[in-house]
Amino acid sequence: MINKKKHLRESYHLPDDSSSCSIRHKTYTATQMPSSKSSNKKGQMFLIGAILMIMGTLLVFNVVGVKSITEESRHQEGKLLNRQMNNIMNEYKYGMGVAAIQQNSNKTESDYAATMSSFLRNDAGSRIFYTIAYVNGTTQAYSVNVGNYLSRKINVTVAATDSSPSSAYVYLGDRQNSTMHFSSLISNGMINLTLSYMKGSSDVQEKFSLNVSDKKYMTGFFDVTLIDSGSLMNSKEIHNITW
Repeated sequence: MINKKKHLRESYHLPDDSSSCSIRHKTYTATQMPSSKSSNKKGQMFLIGAILMIMGTLLVFNVVGVKSITEESRHQEGKLLNRQMNNIMNEYKYGMGVAAIQQNSNKTESDYAATMSSFLRNDAGSRIFYTIAYVNGTTQAYSVNVGNYLSRKINVTVAATDSSPSSAYVYLGDRQNSTMHFSSLISNGMINLTLSYMKGSSDVQEKFSLNVSDKKYMTGFFDVTLIDSGSLMNSKEIHNITW
């Protein structure tokens, strides 16, 4: 702290009747206030602190905002994939309905499923495996058509109860399908099928039933994986139709 002497001049006025006046001079010692340089430094530090605080607040808001936008984007992508999946499954189901009114229902549905699956692979890079099982109501013979659109070669095995043969095996390349033929040992009742195939590095096993009677019967199993912008959705559905 710097001490500095200052001369302060004060004037006093005497009453009017006084014949003379005098001016007295007094000397004071004053302690100077903090220098403007020190005040400027403190002001600068306060300003810098305020700026840093504002920048930190903005950074937090930006991080939270980016996270919210990312989560919303993922949510919208999920909704879009879900809508696409529903449409695809409805198309497979629609194909079965169309095949039921055709003279050669089994071939019609097998061709439709293969065309649909190939389109999905070309358009969206999807991965599909499907099975179409058809029971002839007149002879009780049935066939199982399997299609591989999983982007790799796979082995497919079908095991069946009350059937001849009791199992069948086929090796499929990518974008290939094949039909296995069976005879039912019963004229009325349910035949249980066990389907085994490789998907990625996993062995997949699915079970479903066929209704053997004097009516025609078709069941379709569809394993579909959609891939879009790094997002992935898988769905499996079974559709049945009797006529």
